[in-house]
Amino acid sequence: MAAVAGVDPALVMQYLGSKRGLFTQAVQATPVSPGTVDADVLVDQLLATLGLKLGGLPEGTLAMMRSVPTDPAAADHVRVALGRQLDGIGAALPAAEDPELRAALIVTTLLGITIGHQFLELALLRDAPAERIVSLLRPAIKALAGEQGRTGSTRSTRYQLRSAGGIICAVLSDSAKAVRRPHEASGRRTVMKYVLFIATDPAGEPTDENPQAWVEKWNDRGVRVEGMPLKPAGETRTVRVRGDRVLVTDGPFAETAEWIAGYDLVEAADLDEAIEVAASHPMATAGRIEVRPVEPLDLGPGTGNVPHEGDAPASRFLAILRTDPGAPAFTPDPAVVAEWVRDGLASGRYLGGEHLRPVRDATLVRRREGELLITDGAYTDVPERVSGIVFVDGEWEEAIGYLARCPMARSGSVELREFWTDFS
Repeated sequence: MAAVAGVDPALVMQYLGSKRGLFTQAVQATPVSPGTVDADVLVDQLLATLGLKLGGLPEGTLAMMRSVPTDPAAADHVRVALGRQLDGIGAALPAAEDPELRAALIVTTLLGITIGHQFLELALLRDAPAERIVSLLRPAIKALAGEQGRTGSTRSTRYQLRSAGGIICAVLSDSAKAVRRPHEASGRRTVMKYVLFIATDPAGEPTDENPQAWVEKWNDRGVRVEGMPLKPAGETRTVRVRGDRVLVTDGPFAETAEWIAGYDLVEAADLDEAIEVAASHPMATAGRIEVRPVEPLDLGPGTGNVPHEGDAPASRFLAILRTDPGAPAFTPDPAVVAEWVRDGLASGRYLGGEHLRPVRDATLVRRREGELLITDGAYTDVPERVSGIVFVDGEWEEAIGYLARCPMARSGSVELREFWTDFS
């Protein structure tokens, strides 16, 4: 602790007083207020916490956990902290039989996986990507949490739930608070990626804030990964595939008052930090910003994003994938999607993409008359929901030809938008 804080070790003991005091502070966690919450939100928060812990634990934390079996005081404090968090998670679970037992099974499952990965260093767990572990674990945790959440979920209960999801942080972290990992040479270690859709809004207010100052601020903090503005929606081409027909139309998927004017990809410790980033953007005042969590999608080897330098994407176009409730039902085969990605990588059409969490996890951020407005939902209220983004390169016809083979275009639509790179 002293090494991390950069202070004399004597000061640590002077503040904590004893080893018992150390354990008390190490496992202290904020109690979770009972709340109404959707099961998917609960599962997301718990698994996001697990992903952080699989990324690595400080040596001091591992040393503390090794002491638990031999130090009764340490074990007692861990049990108290776990009990407090079990109560909170049990209260947040959907109305189902044995919520307390469900909470205990969820917590001990995640705790056991973390111990097996970080403490026992089991080879099968250590060799597996964290995203793969989380993906395989999701159905089991969701089954324990229940499929239907209690009604009346609100933004405030989602914030309460973040404390519930922090149980592994409280017991297995060097702090009871969410800790931002230091920026490393290979990239900033984070809990989650978020896409910020920067959108217009007729009700927006004039502002003289400098967007470049916002970019520099969050670039310097290692939060912003990349982003670019898009040319006006009127220059969009929309691709749909229905049976054997490829339908290409000029203009966006629909005429809406709000339209996406750009995007930014950020790496944040949690939703709170992502909202903080979005709220400080000038377009939160002049327009509106949708904050959408990225959901990692493992399509197998040879399907990763193409690395690039700088904070602007290397592609000419952004393809915005949307659902279409009026289209024939079609579920893309992951193997077919993977082959489409590999073909795009080989031809230079596909340079990367991000699969997004469902729109129910979207957060809309606006500032009006100096007041910060945070609500659930997308940037515009339409049935066609954004499900992902893809970076496509080439000429217009080459890009359209590639998107015409996109499996997701069979049950939805793909908007092809050109990045705005010439500011002269």
